[in-house]
Amino acid sequence: MIHHTTKFNSDIHYRFETEIIYESDSTLVVYTPSDTPLKSYRGAFNTHTHILMFYFRDRYHNIHIHWNPDWTPRMHYVNIASKADWDSERVSAIDLDLDLIRFYNSDEIILDDEDEFEENSSRYSYPADLIERCRDEARIIRKDMSSRKGIWSDDIFSWRPGVSLPEYNLP
Repeated sequence: MIHHTTKFNSDIHYRFETEIIYESDSTLVVYTPSDTPLKSYRGAFNTHTHILMFYFRDRYHNIHIHWNPDWTPRMHYVNIASKADWDSERVSAIDLDLDLIRFYNSDEIILDDEDEFEENSSRYSYPADLIERCRDEARIIRKDMSSRKGIWSDDIFSWRPGVSLPEYNLP
């Protein structure tokens, strides 16, 4: 399967191969190992981390769990984005700039790329309701992340390829 995300103006965000771990009508979980080649708006390079990614057809975000190449835990990373779409060959979403980051064993939640969000919302004329939805989603995710429950728990870092995902009430 190909992971293909774009920016609001349809420019590439990230494109790389990934493997399906879990799928339902509304949720897709994929895995990409460290050192996977990718193309991005920053150029071509290889991934620096193992990444377990959760995509949703009914939510305005996606969740990336990162490990260092040696499998030491790195972070929870959330992209505020369009609802995801996928078929047997590709998962796609539109990245909407705002990101939330919580590093392993830390309580601090960083709201990242606010400047990029402001710049792009003006440059690409994001509709007012989309701007509001992005800000609301970031507030909701920040609160959820701070709970450190379910997928937001550091327990997720015990996952490895070939091991079933813990039950996180995935739809």
